[in-house]
Amino acid sequence: MTQAAVSQLERRTDVYLSALGNFVEAMGGRLEMYSVFPDGKVKLGLDRETS
Repeated sequence: MTQAAVSQLERRTDVYLSALGNFVEAMGGRLEMYSVFPDGKVKLGLDRETS
């Protein structure tokens, strides 16, 4: 991910999950997302589609 792309991402108020995932991966991490309910939480699948 280029510095220009990072700068552009940082200025946005609404970000695609794929763009956020790329940003996190570029920093050496991974993106995880959960739905939280009163009786627990459920991890949401963010696997990328393959074509």
